[in-house]
Amino acid sequence: MKVKILEHLETAGITFRVINHEPVYTVAESVAHLPDAYPVKNLLLKEEKGDRCIFVIMKGDERLITKLISSELGTKKLQFAKPEVLLSKLGVEPGSASLFSLLHDGSADVEVVVDARLLQRDEVGFHPSDNTQTVLIGGHDIATFMSSLGRQYRVLGL
Repeated sequence: MKVKILEHLETAGITFRVINHEPVYTVAESVAHLPDAYPVKNLLLKEEKGDRCIFVIMKGDERLITKLISSELGTKKLQFAKPEVLLSKLGVEPGSASLFSLLHDGSADVEVVVDARLLQRDEVGFHPSDNTQTVLIGGHDIATFMSSLGRQYRVLGL
C-alpha cells in the first residue's frame, strides 16, 4: 500500500517527505515521536440507523463533537464505525485509517470532512497504513489529494 500511496502523491504533484519512527498506536504516541508535527486523527463514523459513512480528518489532540458533524451534514446520530465497516470502506483495521485510506476502492461513497485548521498548516502527517512511518504533506495539499481522487469534501471548523 505504501508504494501505491507514494506513487499517487508523485503523480498528483504533491511534495512529501517520509519520517521513520518507532511504532505508534495513538495520537499521544505520535506526538512523543514527532514532537514538531501537528497531531492529526482520522475517524470513520457511521449513522447509527443508516448507511451514511463520514470520514473525519481533524486536529488530533481534541475531542470530536459528533453532534456538530451531524448538524452540519444533516445526518442522524453518528457513531464510530465497527471494524468490519472500516475494513470494507477504507481497507484498514481500527487505528490505521488516514487520508491515504481514501485510495481504497470501497471508499467511493464515504463522505469526507476536513478540519479547516489542517488546510492552513505548513505540514500535516498521515501514516501510510504503516505505524512506523509518517508521510508529511502541506496542509493545502489535502485539497490537491482529494482533487486527484475526483472527490468532494467538506471543510468545517472542528
